[in-house]
Amino acid sequence: MAIRADTRRLLDAVATMEHAARKFRKIADFAAKANPADYRAWGMTMALDVREQIEIIEKRLSDLYRAADLIERKASR
Repeated sequence: MAIRADTRRLLDAVATMEHAARKFRKIADFAAKANPADYRAWGMTMALDVREQIEIIEKRLSDLYRAADLIERKASR
């Protein structure tokens, strides 16, 4: 029973991180489209920072999915 609760918490964390990744992607798209000269450098820097955060989130999501799979496999034994 505790294993299933752990899996549920992992999947909830995954959903939260996926939501954050979508938000970061929207910010990155907005920043990349910033055209005014005053904001161009800021937009490029922001877009790069956000893309780095997206990569980190995607890696953590991958780790969480692997952990959830492992827990489920152990629970089904």
